[in-house]
Amino acid sequence: MKIEEVVMSRRDFTRAAAASCVACGLPAGVAGGGSSPLLDRARCMGTMLRMGHCAPSVMHTLIRDEAGGAEYTGLIKLAAGLPGGIGNMGCECGGVTSTLMHLALTPEMNEEVQSVPLYIHAGRHYMSRFLSTHGSLRCDGINTPDAGMQACLEAVCSARGLARQTKREAETALLPVDLCGEYERLLNAFQDASFHCANSVLSGVADLTGGDALIHDAARAFVGGSVLSGLTCGAFTAGVVAIGAAVGEIEDSIPRVLRMMRMMKRGEDALADDVNKFNRSMNVGTVLGEWFAGRFGSTQCREIIGTDLSTPAGVRRYIEEDGMVRCWEITSETAGKVREILSGVLEG
Repeated sequence: MKIEEVVMSRRDFTRAAAASCVACGLPAGVAGGGSSPLLDRARCMGTMLRMGHCAPSVMHTLIRDEAGGAEYTGLIKLAAGLPGGIGNMGCECGGVTSTLMHLALTPEMNEEVQSVPLYIHAGRHYMSRFLSTHGSLRCDGINTPDAGMQACLEAVCSARGLARQTKREAETALLPVDLCGEYERLLNAFQDASFHCANSVLSGVADLTGGDALIHDAARAFVGGSVLSGLTCGAFTAGVVAIGAAVGEIEDSIPRVLRMMRMMKRGEDALADDVNKFNRSMNVGTVLGEWFAGRFGSTQCREIIGTDLSTPAGVRRYIEEDGMVRCWEITSETAGKVREILSGVLEG
């Protein structure tokens, strides 16, 4: 993500903590002043100040109490290239992408409800809540010149509360029955063809990412432009996730993050690979994103395939016009490009 030109003072830090709580419907007050939700917000921002980028910070916050050791580190690496809206391309905020992966990795979210995995229902519900809270799902819609750094901090610090709320409401906040019927047809067609836009890319570069099932489980959320919403193509998102898995490193230094902020304030290259350990994954993701947008005309699923998978009519059109043929071509080419880019990075 792009961090604004100011280094936060303690007053700004406290103000942002209060604002993020209000954004989630929590009581404001003073950060760290005895309220556990507020303390959670303060810890979220503490993580952000240690890591410096949105998606890894959100992933760290979501799994803090649930994972450990190699798995814990591996999940953060999967988010390493996602800051800045997926490879710094301005697409979905890290507060969206990391949470969708986390939902897909939550065991109870893999149960089928109305013949559709619950993480599809929950992911769409989370995105709706996030959109209502922050006004956009996209990085370039949140991190605007007018909104500044506080808007990014609110997005990061709201993710855990919104995710918990989503899980509590998951069984009741379901997609419409007619849409689920079309999704059942679509997902069955994908299964019959052994196709999944995100995981098909990951399978093509499994030897470079370690082939861990964890990465495939997490990437399930990106099917059809993120839980079948028609947003950023799952092939591109999976490619950036693969980059994080293969070459990602984890930043954990407040002094280095503050240095990055100061560099931005001075107009220096704060996103250079050696400034923050997440920067390289993000920058390599940008290379993939620019190629992808140039090759297919957009990064957005609905624009590439010419139909909107978030609607029953769009799903029917995709199935009737055999849209999977086009998607197979995209995933194959994307996997090849990811392999080419990663081979160059790993050999270098």
